[in-house]
Amino acid sequence: MEITHRWAEECLQFHSSKDQLLFGICQGGLYEDIRRKSAEFISSLKFDGYAIGGIKICRTMQDKMFVVSSTTPFLPKNKVRYAMGVGNPLEIIEMVLHGVDLFDSAYPSILATQNLLLTYKGLISSSQNGSGKDSDLTINNGMSLWELCKLQNENPKEALRIRISHNVSFLNSFMNQIRVSICEGCIEEFAEKVRHVFWGVSKTGF
Repeated sequence: MEITHRWAEECLQFHSSKDQLLFGICQGGLYEDIRRKSAEFISSLKFDGYAIGGIKICRTMQDKMFVVSSTTPFLPKNKVRYAMGVGNPLEIIEMVLHGVDLFDSAYPSILATQNLLLTYKGLISSSQNGSGKDSDLTINNGMSLWELCKLQNENPKEALRIRISHNVSFLNSFMNQIRVSICEGCIEEFAEKVRHVFWGVSKTGF
């Protein structure tokens, strides 16, 4: 942690670009006292935003939320809070409820390599040979799931590109829905719908 803090101070000393934002990173593993100490130190420095590191290596959702809940109370409320390595919709919505604003992850690309698509009905496989109840699902570029399955056999690389594009587009749309629900004062209701879908409870989506 001390090394991270030293790097943070050095970064601020050498950072001179006016068109590039600089974020400080809070660390601390799964130790609540160290998380607090790191968050308080990093937030005392004048960064443009503050990142929560170490989430990616957590093995469970419970540990990830512990890291976030042990950090966000000690970060400035008027600066961007960034959860590093988070792209799962369920994790995103829970962390938003804990005051996180920004996310990044290879999650949509990783799912695409596994032939999985993010949808408002949950995760759907694109390798079912165009059959099944979701065969008429429309991908973000207007292509149907059946057409994507066919393309997978004819041009696997292009099919992968389309799956990645679809998943990234879904997350952009998902984040926009979060912003809208916050503005309309219904973020808790929206979060409950997300929980139902991505815990495998709902069959109708949201």
